[in-house]
Amino acid sequence: MNMEENEIKIVFPKSWNDITLKKYQNLQSYFESLKEEEEPQNLKVLSLLTETKEEDLRLLPTRIINEAVQSLNFLKELPNNTEERNYLLIDGERYYLTTMEEMTFGEWVDINQVLQSNKNDFASVLAIICRKQGEEYNQLYINQIFESRVEMFNEVDMNEIGRGITFCLGSWARLERLSQDSINQVKEEVRQFAKSIENSMKDGHCNQPFTFWQKRKLKRLMKSLDKI
Repeated sequence: MNMEENEIKIVFPKSWNDITLKKYQNLQSYFESLKEEEEPQNLKVLSLLTETKEEDLRLLPTRIINEAVQSLNFLKELPNNTEERNYLLIDGERYYLTTMEEMTFGEWVDINQVLQSNKNDFASVLAIICRKQGEEYNQLYINQIFESRVEMFNEVDMNEIGRGITFCLGSWARLERLSQDSINQVKEEVRQFAKSIENSMKDGHCNQPFTFWQKRKLKRLMKSLDKI
């Protein structure tokens, strides 16, 4: 909605396409600042999403504000985009996402530092893990490119950002399944090894002192496996 009242021009969002990552981050920070019993103030939400001062919004007719608030119902749902892509398309260029498996130690450390400083600074996280083909996250990138990429990602609409989120969630889920499969495989191999020792003891291939202590160790081992 384009609105010009008393020389104020405001664009009210109607979908996630109209909300940039920067506006979303600011909105998240506002929501998290509220106490448990507090309700978000409509005027404050509109102010953040339109980058307009609250006092300027107060000058608009009540009808316009009510319509703008009603149009924000889409915020109750996540961006309606289930397309899983390993890149974000911005101004015709592709910026590829680094998977958890591919992430370097330096990327991991810097992401944690960013989130410890501001857990809603998603633009900086993307500037670390979402880069052009062949670009390395090294000191040259950090010194010369990083800040401009943060600014760029801040202006990307949330529907495009949603594609990256979908990919990352899928990547993490696959890694989690892989990790669990690896754990299960190790558990099975240990169980088979423990079983072979147990069979050797039953067959009398071990002397009595060895058998006594190995039985105790096997019991502890099996209990430990059951807790994994």
